[in-house]
Amino acid sequence: MLRILSPVGTTAPVPLVCDSNCWHDTSGGPFALWGPNATTVSATLLAWQTNALRDFASLQSDPMFRDAANRDYHLAGNSPCIAASSVAANVGNDRDGQTRSVPLEIGADEFTAGTWASIGSGCSGSSTLVPALATDEPFLGNANYGLYTSNMAPGQITALFGSLGLAQPPIPLANCTVYLDPASAVNLAVGIAGVGGNTSVVFGLPPNPAFINFHVSYQSLVLDATAPLGFTLSNALDVVFSF
Repeated sequence: MLRILSPVGTTAPVPLVCDSNCWHDTSGGPFALWGPNATTVSATLLAWQTNALRDFASLQSDPMFRDAANRDYHLAGNSPCIAASSVAANVGNDRDGQTRSVPLEIGADEFTAGTWASIGSGCSGSSTLVPALATDEPFLGNANYGLYTSNMAPGQITALFGSLGLAQPPIPLANCTVYLDPASAVNLAVGIAGVGGNTSVVFGLPPNPAFINFHVSYQSLVLDATAPLGFTLSNALDVVFSF
């Protein structure tokens, strides 16, 4: 897993700081080869800790990312990295801007119990373009929470709708599908697609415990005069906010 090739006679055969790591290795080989010409073998993390005096706050395990196959390296709820470090982070926020809290997570992500899921798919209009809706991490206190509609023609007008949940069942509408609960659906914002065919709606999520498990669903409508309905629809997002 680790191979640290140090010159013979070096006074620092290992990194000065090496800690708070979640090591995951499926090779079946020794944990570390290190020292002069990498000839010292530490078969396990415990041997590395004992002999190199590093990684005392680390663990050896699958970090359990949310969806590594699609490059989503946020921690899943069953990750052993959650609250696993005793080492000060020395940074106030994680990669998403979420405030770090004690006990600390190992890695670049502060775990949030907030969740989101993409529901269904959009429908095409006058071209083969199918609007797509994406979002940021829905953690309370996110000062720049964003909802992003993409894959549109420049200049198209888009309207972002929200509802207190999903339609049960989804509502077919010509070649499109309405995924939002029609009884609670409201228009939240209107935008015009830029040259890249994108619009965004960004707002702050209050760091208020009253909104833990608050459930909102979103879907974008894109005006298209030549579409069967005069508009197209994106996929939906089903979002639950939390810390």
